[in-house]
Amino acid sequence: MDSPRSDTKVDIVSYHDNWTTSTTALTLFSSYAAEFNRTPVKPFFSSETVGAYDGDLGDHDALMRVIWGTALGGAGIVVQNDASFGFDPNANISSKKSNLLKMLDIEGYATKFFNQSSIDLTNMKPQGALSSTGIVLARLGEEYVVYSQSGTGFTVDLSASSSSFTARFYNPRSGLFEPSFNVAGGSATRSFTKPTSSDWVLHLVKSGSVTSTPTPSATKTPTPTPTQTTIQGDANGDGLVNIADYAIWLTNYNKNLSGVSNGDFNNNGKVDGIDFVIWLKNYTG
Repeated sequence: MDSPRSDTKVDIVSYHDNWTTSTTALTLFSSYAAEFNRTPVKPFFSSETVGAYDGDLGDHDALMRVIWGTALGGAGIVVQNDASFGFDPNANISSKKSNLLKMLDIEGYATKFFNQSSIDLTNMKPQGALSSTGIVLARLGEEYVVYSQSGTGFTVDLSASSSSFTARFYNPRSGLFEPSFNVAGGSATRSFTKPTSSDWVLHLVKSGSVTSTPTPSATKTPTPTPTQTTIQGDANGDGLVNIADYAIWLTNYNKNLSGVSNGDFNNNGKVDGIDFVIWLKNYTG
């Protein structure tokens, strides 16, 4: 069978990865990274359902590693939520709700990392050889994202730049960043110790030049009038985009309702899948 990349009728390649609870992030990373520099250039996606929808509770860590291994391997990932309520919005999945919400959290935490870190994806590519973990998305000398699945520490090759880097660890299970710290560049085996021995993401960005700070002077200004800012995906108006807003969207799914408070985040008069994408993109946890 010919590779789908070579088929002139194929513009985007989407795989259904046959992952199990024993699948590692490195397995997915290696698979997609191998395709990254091949021609003709075509986008690659991993497209999967969330196990909680179709009766398979699956494994939260396995889904997490599929997501991160795929993303850092240079591919996109689309997690379908159509295996149950997409066809029947009234399907009884209440017995699986807890597991389902954990799965959605795992997805949201990955989205949060890329949104809040301002990753320069356009200029980065998978370069697993730069770390002992084998999983790295990098722009040499400028920015690195490293995934470590196990162990207490790992090394990263920062020899491409002698400048210092600002680094911080991210917990893919909780969606929380650890405090940032500075790291010297110029070493091919810069060592890092993880906060714990479980899965962690390390983000390194080359530090900018330091400029002098002017001495501030006091200037009397009028007291500004506070204005309320609406966050896309925030159905209940609490300033957060989280599971509570998802629950509102799910309750009104496929109904002809208008307004953000009903889960109609694009105000087109219907609560549908587009509104779910808006919620997911702006998820804050």
